[in-house]
Amino acid sequence: MILEKLNIEIKAKIKSLDEARKIVKILKAKKIGVYHQKDTYFKVGKGRLKLREVKGLNPQLIYYERKNISKPKKSNLLIMDVENPKILKKILGKIFGVWVVVEKVREVYMFKGVKIHLDKVKGLGSYLEFEKPTKNRKKDLEKSRKILVWLMKKFKIKEKDLEKGSYSDLISQKV
Repeated sequence: MILEKLNIEIKAKIKSLDEARKIVKILKAKKIGVYHQKDTYFKVGKGRLKLREVKGLNPQLIYYERKNISKPKKSNLLIMDVENPKILKKILGKIFGVWVVVEKVREVYMFKGVKIHLDKVKGLGSYLEFEKPTKNRKKDLEKSRKILVWLMKKFKIKEKDLEKGSYSDLISQKV
């Protein structure tokens, strides 16, 4: 089964995960868990395709399209659980080629329908992400953007702190 999702999201470089945790605590956000994630990105012509492997959870193949802009942005996702990630990784690697591998420890919190990710990304440092599922209607998109902007203020995130692209883009620029 393939799950289709639409999110409004941001990603920001932060100085301290500890400071972000303090704000999460003040907001009384609900802790969902801590996950060790390994994302293998494949070279595709449009969007991004990755195989996500998380200790203790089902692997997932995730395709998404998102503009590379440094403000709250729409992300259209297709997500599918995977039975055998080793074989799928081998097949996709042969067809498309592996672009980059991103490894991170992700703390996930929930606050008023927004997933808050506190990420420690191998080779990059500390990041904060907000993801708000939404509907593709102007009123819903605007409401979701406003929630993210409000959270940015709470976490003292400025526009200059926002990342345009994905971790895959940041890793590939370092290589």
